[in-house]
Amino acid sequence: GEATFTATATNDGDYQATFSTSAGDMDGATDSATANFEPGATDRLEIITTPDSASEAGSKSTEFVVTRYDANDNAVTDGDLSVDLSTDSSGSNAEFRASNGDSLGGSVTISGGSSTASFYYYDEEAGDHSLTADADGITSDSVTHTVEPAAHTGYSVEPVSLTQEAGTPFEVEVK
Repeated sequence: GEATFTATATNDGDYQATFSTSAGDMDGATDSATANFEPGATDRLEIITTPDSASEAGSKSTEFVVTRYDANDNAVTDGDLSVDLSTDSSGSNAEFRASNGDSLGGSVTISGGSSTASFYYYDEEAGDHSLTADADGITSDSVTHTVEPAAHTGYSVEPVSLTQEAGTPFEVEVK
């Protein structure tokens, strides 16, 4: 006789099905088939950062990684995908950068054969800023990144020297 079987998998990878008989003159005979399930089309993006999402104003952040997934949470590696990067920061110098510090110009490409792309964030405006990764027809993702105020590096006093009569008030400005 002949039989037809159907298999469905939500995880990508190779799966092997083994069939054996338990009756008649074919008792104990086995055969197997291997099926390869590949990820589906990109459905959503996800942004991850390690170890945390905070940086100092005027400094490059730790690495962010944007990953593309199909509807079953399998990482997708097929074809190039341009991902738009945006922030809600009002800082005039807020930007996304490559690992070497060069500006990415507001987008990053996930290359074919890879499911991820990396970027860094630079901002001189202290506060909590939303960072968003978006691509046409794909569910976007956002994370909150904290930019801490820059460390105080010094001060100046004006005037530097002053001759004043004893008992007379005077003003000094600290900057």
